[in-house]
Amino acid sequence: MTENKHLTYFKVENFKRFSHFEISDLKQINLIVGDNNVGKTSLLEALVLDENIDQLLFNFLNALAWREVGGPKLFPTNYLRYFISSYGNKITYNIKTANDEKTIALEVKEVSTLNPDEIILVQKKLMLNKDTQKYIAIFDDGINKQVAFLNDQLRSVKLYVPLVPFHLGYKDDLVRFYSEKIQPSKKLQAELVENLKIFISDIEDIDISTNVIPDQPYIVIRLKNRDETMPLTMFGDGAVKLFRILCEIAMCSGSRLLVDEIDTGVYFARFNQYWQTILKAAEANSVQIFATTHSIDCLKYFNEVLKDDNLKHLQKKSKVFALKELPDKTVKAYGYDFENFNSAIENEIEIRG
Repeated sequence: MTENKHLTYFKVENFKRFSHFEISDLKQINLIVGDNNVGKTSLLEALVLDENIDQLLFNFLNALAWREVGGPKLFPTNYLRYFISSYGNKITYNIKTANDEKTIALEVKEVSTLNPDEIILVQKKLMLNKDTQKYIAIFDDGINKQVAFLNDQLRSVKLYVPLVPFHLGYKDDLVRFYSEKIQPSKKLQAELVENLKIFISDIEDIDISTNVIPDQPYIVIRLKNRDETMPLTMFGDGAVKLFRILCEIAMCSGSRLLVDEIDTGVYFARFNQYWQTILKAAEANSVQIFATTHSIDCLKYFNEVLKDDNLKHLQKKSKVFALKELPDKTVKAYGYDFENFNSAIENEIEIRG
């Protein structure tokens, strides 16, 4: 997926608190702001949309797990009820890129309510057994229909979800991301070492070791003038956060990455270099970023970095969206291109809600 495949428009209906919600004129870098509980994280969860039903269900299951909801006992239930709003049993998406437009529906039905055509569709692919299968998900993009039982184990999926929750720090997945996408390339490894100097000034190298926890691979840092390595986690939340985001950008090359509270764990004095590093990595990997923040400092430094001579060209590829709840409880996205959010910041106009 090259940049002209990035989303330019996204609409979702019946998703969580959104009876309907749309966001238009999307750019490569989209910073989302707004009041608490207005739906910023819900928007990111809606954006885990994938055109393969198994992958989409896997993405939703992981989004639940990150909210401490999940486990094997969840499979016999209609777990999509946590995402489908009270307006029905179907989520509808409308998405646009520079060259394409699609309307997609994801519907959940009880097996006992399927019509004859749906039963045939299910039997063809999944050998319907009404005694053990209670809920079916139907994915319809207007051309093809895909089906999956909600208690399927979803084995044929990429074990990766492009969503970084605000609280997600060091996990075992970082070893896989690093070893798959960064370590094989001397160039990428050298770039990551250089980027981490924002938080680890005397870093010399990155490695994977089993000496931190016996028989468990762990990301370690080698420092100049020090013989032994140190666990990445010893260098603070900011270093771990940047390491994760850069590895996940590499995992999402040509696609999109969703980051909740992108500023979490980062001291404001580091924001300038932090933003520069993320923007350059996103551009190099053609990754479309959707990130949320509450922080005015994060917003101000985002604006400041886009004035840098080396990054001015990204002004046209960046936008701030403020989500605001209307009197009827619907949520509207107000978009600010660089000129507008720069003016708002310079004149101390609050756009965060």
